[in-house]
Amino acid sequence: MATFTTDMNLEKPSEGASNAGESINDNSDKLELRTLKVTLGETVAQYDYVYWDSTSGKYKKAQADTDTKKVAHGLALTAGILDDQIFICYMGRVDGGWSFSGNGPVYLDASTAGAVTQTPPAKKVLLGYPTSTTEMFVIPPIVQS
Repeated sequence: MATFTTDMNLEKPSEGASNAGESINDNSDKLELRTLKVTLGETVAQYDYVYWDSTSGKYKKAQADTDTKKVAHGLALTAGILDDQIFICYMGRVDGGWSFSGNGPVYLDASTAGAVTQTPPAKKVLLGYPTSTTEMFVIPPIVQS
């Protein structure tokens, strides 16, 4: 009998297989994430949101303060410095150690580059919804204003 992962419904190999218990998609094991490998254009902390900077062709911290930076593309799964290659999450459940209150939407912060907030800024970029006080379900960002 086949087993499936919790959120993405990916079939896992059957018992006795050499890779039994592992997800078919290597990027979808514990947290069942959809990821993308990117090159950084600046220092980024783990769980910072990033966007693709067309001028440099690299990823930088997103911020809901300008039209250029408010297009977030994903959440950095590890920290990195200029020219590092890291994975960003563009969809899935991530425990980033946040302190969410309630289940209201999570937005890109306007005052701190890369940060998230539950207080809607003037330029709203919807990033996801909390699944617990420290975890959220990341969705492809939606610019609302």
